Amino acid sequence: MSDEISSRSLLLRLMTPLRMCVSVHPGPVDVEIVVILKQHDFEHTPVLDVPGTVRTSYLEQLLAAGAPLSPDDPAITRILLDAGTELEQALETVAVENAVLVVHNGSLAGLLTLSDLNKHALRSVLYAFFANLEVDLAETISRLCPDPWEWIPQLPEDQQVHVIGYWEVTKRKGVDIGPLAGCTLTQLLKTIASIEKLRQEFGFKNRKAAEEVCGSLPMLRNSVMHPVRPLVTKPEDVQQIVRSIRNLNHLTGTLAAKKTATSMGCP
Repeated sequence: MSDEISSRSLLLRLMTPLRMCVSVHPGPVDVEIVVILKQHDFEHTPVLDVPGTVRTSYLEQLLAAGAPLSPDDPAITRILLDAGTELEQALETVAVENAVLVVHNGSLAGLLTLSDLNKHALRSVLYAFFANLEVDLAETISRLCPDPWEWIPQLPEDQQVHVIGYWEVTKRKGVDIGPLAGCTLTQLLKTIASIEKLRQEFGFKNRKAAEEVCGSLPMLRNSVMHPVRPLVTKPEDVQQIVRSIRNLNHLTGTLAAKKTATSMGCP
């Protein structure tokens, strides 16, 4: 995975392949197709030949009025997403349109809807990214604060007890992996925001700036870690995910840039 979350091939895993979609063509509305769409609670359907998507509810209105679906009907959404579109842009587009067609290698490949964002493919990408982030944060804290008693007091007392207790238990088992191993993502982010030299490592001018970037990440991680719960139920959820992805990219991008500069001998 690159330093920034990418949707390369992800959209192909999230979408419903076109061959599995119930599609319509411009012209008279087929009552049987509308019935199938309603039976399966499909809110949108591809409009072939245009191409685009249309709401099932609009097809019902046309059917009731005995009117055909015109190829230039403004109710048809003509937004197409290339399969290689960056994830942030893809998510923002789906949040606005609710359903779009995905194009791969110049051909229509499938339908991507708001509901598709709850598929495991998106969670797996986000989970891997959070796992890498936690490792990077722990390594940064360990490097800049080698004395754990410099950062442990920054945590609430009950959390200090948990971290120190976990550390002691592992030492008694003959495995001293340090207190950071007992930290949650929330605690790691709180530590970053609390200590000036850690904030500076990520380019934060003050604690408020750090908390604004870090604050939303634990909530998204918790959502990702509960696969039986929907990740997205409304467009606002998608916008929140996009903001969190940008914050993730800020943290990891800053670290990656510093690593590159260090490898090149820059101060």
